[in-house]
Amino acid sequence: DDPATIGKVDIVIFTVKLRDTEAAARQMLPIIGPDTGIISLQNGVTKDDMLAPIVGREHLLGGAAYIGVSIVRPGVIRKAGTMERLAFGEFDNKVSKRAQAFLDACKASNLVADIPPDISLELWQKFVVIVTMSSITSAMRSTIGPIRANPHARQFALDLMKEGAAVGRAQGIALEPDF
Repeated sequence: DDPATIGKVDIVIFTVKLRDTEAAARQMLPIIGPDTGIISLQNGVTKDDMLAPIVGREHLLGGAAYIGVSIVRPGVIRKAGTMERLAFGEFDNKVSKRAQAFLDACKASNLVADIPPDISLELWQKFVVIVTMSSITSAMRSTIGPIRANPHARQFALDLMKEGAAVGRAQGIALEPDF
């Protein structure tokens, strides 16, 4: 109920909805020490920009979680498939002591985790896919299977991905030409 009672921590895994970012970030200020790392697993590419003014950019590591889940009903989450991966790293792409220590802890716990060579690229790759999937399934009120099966809808999805990738490239992200 009160994060301040925990004391200073090594790593914070930040997983609130974007609308709750500011309030949750302020609540965790008492647990942040000089070397604390904060890994936001929120979706999006501006999440860390939202956190930086509150917690300090020096505490932030980029992070992305990959797992297929769906809400069956309130309070019940179903895992779908075998996809599970945690990717994180410093924004300068150097492997810091805190990132390596967290990776070692993940591996000791049998979590599938890695420090990718370029965390910003990792975040943008996930973002392009999420933007495409969420927008096309919402707009077409369908799951992805029927969308992929329809040649016109499939092409529209690919066009959305190309547009998202173009935005990332315009932001200086090294997305491959055929991403």
